[in-house]
Amino acid sequence: MADSLSILVVGATGRTGAEIVSKLHNAGHTVHALVRNTAKAQRLLASDIHLIEHDLQDYSGYDTIVQGKDIIVYAAGSTSFRSYYFGKNTPKHIDYQSVRQMAMAAENHSVKQFILISSMGVTHPFFFLNIFGRVLTWKLRGENALRSTHLNYVIIRPGKLIDEGYTPEQCVLYQDDKIRNQAISREEVAEITKQCVANPDLVRVTFELIKDESLAAEPLSAKFARLIPDQNRTPYTQVKVTA
Repeated sequence: MADSLSILVVGATGRTGAEIVSKLHNAGHTVHALVRNTAKAQRLLASDIHLIEHDLQDYSGYDTIVQGKDIIVYAAGSTSFRSYYFGKNTPKHIDYQSVRQMAMAAENHSVKQFILISSMGVTHPFFFLNIFGRVLTWKLRGENALRSTHLNYVIIRPGKLIDEGYTPEQCVLYQDDKIRNQAISREEVAEITKQCVANPDLVRVTFELIKDESLAAEPLSAKFARLIPDQNRTPYTQVKVTA
């Protein structure tokens, strides 16, 4: 991949999405932010970010939006309590159907990499987050929709997201689908995302992400080198769920 890439960030004004936009922009990439509210985006994001105002429910516009983009980072998610049960922005819509439609559009336009910010615990249907509209069930369906394409993808499953802390050398990348209590800051998730962009050898891989301050610091490059592509993992948990 070229040093400077054209990158679409979906969910760019969310707390994690805004951190991702900032990291990628500061790394010299051309960042296109897909947002619901341009005025809000102008307040939150750098002035030279390319803003695309679009309703994620309008799938017909996805082909135009992804055209010419090298990489897509999908960081949107259903966050408000009411949206778990009512309206258009339910987990079913945002975490599954929109991911599926965006991935298909990306495949149609030969996007080089699709990075999905998912969640730890998606293969554990009784994890407490699933109380809220089965959000993890829909996130897993979104993951599997992405896996069903031929895209080069990276699926990042962060633990509990917090706003403070930045020691990426103490981030831990697991691939065992277990739930852990340690948190991870949004800035650290954004840094890992930026490093995934910079590592084109990461192809069709899924990992959980936390920070463990009890461990010695280790370069991120060493952590990435140990990741195993999904098709080479035995066993690889891919839970089948119903609508």
